[in-house]
Amino acid sequence: SSDPSTRVQYPFDFELTATYKLLPDGLSARILVAAAACNTRHMPFSIGNHISLALPLVAGSVAAASEVRSPAARILKLDQQGLLTGDAEPAHYAQGAALRDDPGLFDMVLEGFAPGQAWVELRDPLGPGVRISQTADAGGEHFRFVLYSDGGKTFFCPEPWCGEPNSLNTGRGLITLAPGERYAWEMTLSII
Repeated sequence: SSDPSTRVQYPFDFELTATYKLLPDGLSARILVAAAACNTRHMPFSIGNHISLALPLVAGSVAAASEVRSPAARILKLDQQGLLTGDAEPAHYAQGAALRDDPGLFDMVLEGFAPGQAWVELRDPLGPGVRISQTADAGGEHFRFVLYSDGGKTFFCPEPWCGEPNSLNTGRGLITLAPGERYAWEMTLSII
């Protein structure tokens, strides 16, 4: 929760509660953000998870042969500093693409998910895969996935974000809570 040291950088009172659950096929993390009733204005924020998966997923497999799938509609373009340019292009990952065949997957932001379809999968050619999905109580217009990797060699990060990179500075993709309001966001990791 907020305290005098957090208010120096973020001038709002809040409480954040994280609940983690083991599931039969994975785990979930539910984050509840509550804006304090004493706030004098709307509280802006974004939230996400910097999950990293070790590659390969299956011992003996070829890491770069792992395939990424997602129903995302758009890729948000990044500049050389890794910040969003404001430009977008169509995404083409519904059928999947191997890490070794698409270097763009090493540093990318995906958006444009149909309701209930905000997910990214990483599938190992020798076995199971992982699906990272996100949901929120108030809809998913702010859902993004930030993908990052070391060239598909040792790790892949399919980071679910509710908001955009640098959103507190740009104002794009922010969630705002009125004093006393709450917002729940959940990330689920499933073995597929």
